Amino acid sequence: MRCIQSETNRAADNLRETHNLSNEEKAKWIEDYVNRGSVITRITSEDAETTMMQQHENMTDDEQAGLTT
Repeated sequence: MRCIQSETNRAADNLRETHNLSNEEKAKWIEDYVNRGSVITRITSEDAETTMMQQHENMTDDEQAGLTT
């Protein structure tokens, strides 16, 4: 339920923010909004990839030491 309320609040904030903008300004705002989301997604993806590589390296180190579970 909290997620839905959060999304609703975010949508309302976005509506207030864009209400008095011209069409050109709205288009620019939308482009910036999408780009911000893309950057966050890319960073999150890079962080996940780094974590996976570190886990793989750790697993390899453990295997080289002869440790198994």
